[in-house]
Amino acid sequence: MVLYSQYGNSQVFPILQILYLNLNYKTTTFHIDHIYPKSKFNEKNKKLDKDFYKWRDYLFNLQLLEGAENIAKKDKDPEVWLKEEYKDNQQAIEEYKKRNYIDPTLKLEWENIKEFREKREEAIIEKLKEVLLPKS
Repeated sequence: MVLYSQYGNSQVFPILQILYLNLNYKTTTFHIDHIYPKSKFNEKNKKLDKDFYKWRDYLFNLQLLEGAENIAKKDKDPEVWLKEEYKDNQQAIEEYKKRNYIDPTLKLEWENIKEFREKREEAIIEKLKEVLLPKS
């Protein structure tokens, strides 16, 4: 199943390209980025339920980011990065979330990762159906 595709699998980048049809792949280098940083999926992260340790590389936690942007992001928590990247502009943060199949009302805190996963997987499935199974 597509949702179980993981970082490192050859199918992940093409799936992400389908989700991000509007990006210019000819002139820009994109990296596969972990929305919630992969380095924090372990026992040191007290905010993360241990059941989620193995989920760091799954599609729900991946997005495409411009290479330089991804390098600058490093392993920052998503809400911290969003506030820095968009200078705490709530409208810009909401637009980012919508573009990336993230519920714009959801705070990307570790405590919300289960809800994030459920909602983002639902949005990804809807987009893939829309693109790959168009209504005639």
